[in-house]
Amino acid sequence: MGLGGFLGSAARYLLTLLIKNPERLFPLGTFAVNIIGSFVIGILFALIGKNALSETWRLFLMAGICGGFTTFSAFS
Repeated sequence: MGLGGFLGSAARYLLTLLIKNPERLFPLGTFAVNIIGSFVIGILFALIGKNALSETWRLFLMAGICGGFTTFSAFS
């Protein structure tokens, strides 16, 4: 799960670097990370319902990567 957290955190950092917001009136990078993270965790949750993911993969992807990518998706 630690590797997943690292990968998710690195992806978050890179995405916020790609989305430049010089005025900083609205945190566009954080907004994009939360939308993408919520979408991905929804897809993963659907796959869990179909028993397409093992417990190990579920923890790695949802708690590790999505948890590191965005605390919003980890919370939901």
